Parts: sequence; structure tokens; C-alpha cells
Amino acid sequence: MIPALADTLASALISGRADDTWTLIELGFNFCVPLILVLLGWLIGGRRERAHLRDLARREALNSHFLRTDLRAYGPADTRAGAAIVTSEVVIGADYCKVFLAFLRNLLGGNLRTYETLANRARREALLRLVEQARDQQFNALCCIRVESSNIGKGIMPMVAVLACATAYRTHQAE
Repeated sequence: MIPALADTLASALISGRADDTWTLIELGFNFCVPLILVLLGWLIGGRRERAHLRDLARREALNSHFLRTDLRAYGPADTRAGAAIVTSEVVIGADYCKVFLAFLRNLLGGNLRTYETLANRARREALLRLVEQARDQQFNALCCIRVESSNIGKGIMPMVAVLACATAYRTHQAE
């Protein structure tokens, strides 16, 4: 296929005919657009991902004192403060660069680490939203944390959806 492509490209350059020129433009368009999309995904998508990871680390540090567990309770609860169910939803989509790298990795075999980071970011964001929502309601602990995730992307652009819920309550210990 590549030798035939090279022959077509060479004949279009040498002959200079109008229909060969259109073939050259068509070849350039078919190769340049995907390449530009992958490069933009690498530059812009990587920049946005790094910014999101920095924001997650900052918010996790701010909320590191917050008690959380997937058990039924975390220490004695203050029954006067009550309890509430908190939920959060997060959807994060992949960029063209991640899709291209995952395609290459899938051909070679192995873990798709590009999608693992996508799922990890979505999970961390969902848990942080739970904590922030509970903190806004004057609670200081979460128990019964449940996290569900799903791949909702159809076609070429995968997306990860994460739904998290927990019971927010107030303890006497953490102040």
C-alpha cells in the first residue's frame, strides 16, 4: 500500500496535471487532518490533563482531613447533626491523541494506560465532589461510599462516566 501511495504521489508531482494535483491535495488532506488532530490532542489535551491533575492534587490536599470510608460507619456519629445522602457524577472524554495511542497499544497488546489515567481522573473527581458537597452541608465524614463507572463513548471517542454516592454525617472526633 505504501509503495502504491508513493508512486501516486511521485506521478502527481512530476506530471503537474490538474486531476493529479487534486489527488495530491486529497492525499495531503487525508494525512494532514488526522495528524493535526493528534498533535492538537497531544498539546491541548495533555495541557488540560496536567492542569486537571494539579487541581485534583490541590483539592485533595485541602480535604485530606475529611473522614471517609466504604464501611457502614466511621467512628461515633453526632446524632443531633443528622445525615444526608450525597451524590456526584463525572464524565471525562478522551482526546484524539489518547485514542491514537490506545489504538497503537491495542495493536501491540498490553494495558491501555491512557484510558487508565482517564478513569482514575474521573474517579478522583467524583470522590472530591462528594467530599465538597458534604463539607458544604456542614458534615465532616462520609461512609458507605459507592463508586460505579462505565464506558459511555460510542464510536471513536471513548468517555468514562463515574457515579459516586455516600452517606454524609458529623462525628465528634474530627473537628
